[in-house]
Amino acid sequence: MKSAVSVLAGACLVWMATPAPPAMADPAVPTNYTSEVTGIEPAVDGVEAEVVGGDAFLSVHAGPGTELVVLGYRDEPYLRIDPEGAVWRNRRSPATYLNDDRYGQREIPAEAEAAADPEWELIGGQGRWSWHDHRIHWMSPDRPPQLTGDREQEVFEWEVPMLVDGEEVVVTGRLAWRPDVSPFPAALVGLAGLIPLVAVRRRSSALMSWFAIGAGGVGAVAAIGQWLASPADARGFPVAATFLGVAVVVALASLRFDRARSARSAAIAGALLAGWGWSRLATLTRPIVPSVNPEWLDRGATALVLVTGVAVVVAALTLSGRLLSDEPQR
Repeated sequence: MKSAVSVLAGACLVWMATPAPPAMADPAVPTNYTSEVTGIEPAVDGVEAEVVGGDAFLSVHAGPGTELVVLGYRDEPYLRIDPEGAVWRNRRSPATYLNDDRYGQREIPAEAEAAADPEWELIGGQGRWSWHDHRIHWMSPDRPPQLTGDREQEVFEWEVPMLVDGEEVVVTGRLAWRPDVSPFPAALVGLAGLIPLVAVRRRSSALMSWFAIGAGGVGAVAAIGQWLASPADARGFPVAATFLGVAVVVALASLRFDRARSARSAAIAGALLAGWGWSRLATLTRPIVPSVNPEWLDRGATALVLVTGVAVVVAALTLSGRLLSDEPQR
């Protein structure tokens, strides 16, 4: 049982550190940028467009009886929604591969040529699709050089060309940058995560495990909220929520061990929690937090889980050392 817990926790750490495969688009993450659609020119009935997840995804919808073709970065057909609502993607379009990554860091296969005849593959239905369109966001982790000071500023205006029933249409929008927010309110919530340190004085490994279980539940609410913030056709597997689920499972399993082994297992659960919280540090300061939850909940949950995880690790290792020193010498 103990070895299975360790293997499960280790596999989870490796999994979280591994980049998403090419077939899975990056999810929406906390950011300083907000992109919005300002219009469709000329206006057409039955076609809608919006930006989802701050600046992460451009989402389009075409009503029944309307054919919509989104053009790629070289004006090649990239995406097509037919009059029945089926969604098709051109395998020969370079955009098909570039759009899997927030910064377009994907290898384009040799057969992807913009000038080639489209090779359509069915990828969805209901007349709706969302993707990372690199025309609507800033393509670098560095701050745009034209920005000055700490105030909201426009980065650029953007256009995405489309064809609606064969007629040229342009979706227009604007990208804006916002300064960081103070992490102080979330840090105050995080102070509650220091409570597990009292378990050292009580020499209670079970108490540490219960703290880890509670923090894992709070974190799961935040993780699921962020997962739901991405469009349904772009969510992928809920890795973050699963990661926290493993931490909770490890903490629950530790309740069945003797105090020394229980403390060591609690330390593993704490490390998983701390790793999840550390991976979400941007949530504490970025002004845009893509989530169906209130921003204050996600910020507070991140700080609480991070501090609790660190506190559980410290308390568990300290208690484990004391328990070993209390064992009779042979």
